[in-house]
Amino acid sequence: MKKIGLLILVLISVAACSSDDRSDENTRYTGTDYYGKWVSIDDTAEGWSDHYVFNKNNTFTRVKTVNGVTANLSGTFELFTREDKPNFQLTYSEPSNLIYSCSSGFGGKSELLYILDGHLENSAKMCDYQLTYKKEK
Repeated sequence: MKKIGLLILVLISVAACSSDDRSDENTRYTGTDYYGKWVSIDDTAEGWSDHYVFNKNNTFTRVKTVNGVTANLSGTFELFTREDKPNFQLTYSEPSNLIYSCSSGFGGKSELLYILDGHLENSAKMCDYQLTYKKEK
């Protein structure tokens, strides 16, 4: 009986001491309502910010500020699933140097985004131009 009691005490101690940092988990998106505002979590540089707003009529806007200059971009998107992950294929109304893809570089008219581990990621992550966004509540 003492061994069982000691085992239970050890298990409780281990569970109590384990890391329970859920601050990042609480900011991760886990739902199925993709619509709304997604804000860059990389907005650490002064004079730089970036966010998307996805509307239920399959239109979106993107507002990006670089060095105090704000650009408003817009277009349409298609939502599809690949490898059980939601993906957004964005088609902008016009080309912009703020749009980047691995295949064409800067200045394109389309962009692929996907949700990974609760964050919205751009596909340019594969070519070292990663941008990450969290869903605004």
